[in-house]
Amino acid sequence: MEDGTNLLVVAMSWAAQLTVAIFFIAGFVSFYTEVWNRAFSDSERSRTERIWLRVALIVLAIGLGSILHFAGYLGGSTSMMYHNIGLFILVFSLLDGEINFGEYLIRCVALITVWAMHHMGHFMVDRFAISMIILVIILVVVWRFRHTIESRFPLRLLVSSIVAIDF
Repeated sequence: MEDGTNLLVVAMSWAAQLTVAIFFIAGFVSFYTEVWNRAFSDSERSRTERIWLRVALIVLAIGLGSILHFAGYLGGSTSMMYHNIGLFILVFSLLDGEINFGEYLIRCVALITVWAMHHMGHFMVDRFAISMIILVIILVVVWRFRHTIESRFPLRLLVSSIVAIDF
């Protein structure tokens, strides 16, 4: 009887974390998209205001992704949820179609930093080196084919899935 109860508790905990993650991610994507539209699609805004909105996109993605990653260290049984949502946010921001190379590079450095921090203590393990090589290859491919990837959901899903599996 006790094993059945433990399984039920684990399943309910997992379902609760999944629900929180879905709603958090949906809210983030909605807010991020609104700021992105103001920065890139609203021609009535001044050039200075649009630049500040682009900076806000970087700060939003890197700041929130990093905060969630750090929360993962304190999260106990929910730590992987925080790490995964933070990773999603950092990867999601890489798939912006209109960012320049400097903006992309800043986002890449943030992702690589969080990636390395998550794998701290395992730098000499071959899996970490292979994981980092795969990540860098993906980052180069995403930049090179960003317009094609950005406009096609199946490609975005594929890139996100590869990063998630690699992580």
